[in-house]
Amino acid sequence: MDVIVIGGGIVGVATAYQLRAAGHRVCVVERHATVAQGATYGHGGTVLPTPLDVWFGPTFMQSRHAARNGVIRKTGFNGAARLFERQLAAWQEPQAFSRQYGLLRPLIEASRDTMADIEARFGLEFEQSSGVLYLTRSPQEWQLTQPALELLRHYEVPHHVLTPAECAAFEHSVPTDPGFAGGVLFDQERTAN
Repeated sequence: MDVIVIGGGIVGVATAYQLRAAGHRVCVVERHATVAQGATYGHGGTVLPTPLDVWFGPTFMQSRHAARNGVIRKTGFNGAARLFERQLAAWQEPQAFSRQYGLLRPLIEASRDTMADIEARFGLEFEQSSGVLYLTRSPQEWQLTQPALELLRHYEVPHHVLTPAECAAFEHSVPTDPGFAGGVLFDQERTAN
């Protein structure tokens, strides 16, 4: 089959690769001069896919009305954006999020296996670092992380809960002043450039 993939970001390139591996003829159409020059070029560096959604989901949703949670509300949000926000709100409860994650987990694990296979098969080398550390600022924020920590334990996602001193010992660039509540280390996760 002949397939055209629109967009040469990480999803487009990965889709094209898998289609080609399945024997299809593939053409990637990208508006920029080369791939990865759009939105996916500037991501936070976490190597995806990751089971960290267990951490981000409830923690993010519980704090979504806080000042620093990353949700930006603007007047004029279109209907699709408002609908998406309402759908996210439906997963605010840890049980609802857990059900959703349970459905996605096989896809996440299969994707991770595929990525490891691609890296090994082609001998891909890129700047990367193991271990992702997330800090929690206040005791109130630390309380909000408890449902996420329960889900991490339930799904057996490798992690370590660290005190502020342990966080600073692990990552020397973490300032201990002003103080913070603690952190969670995911030593099997990676960041990359």
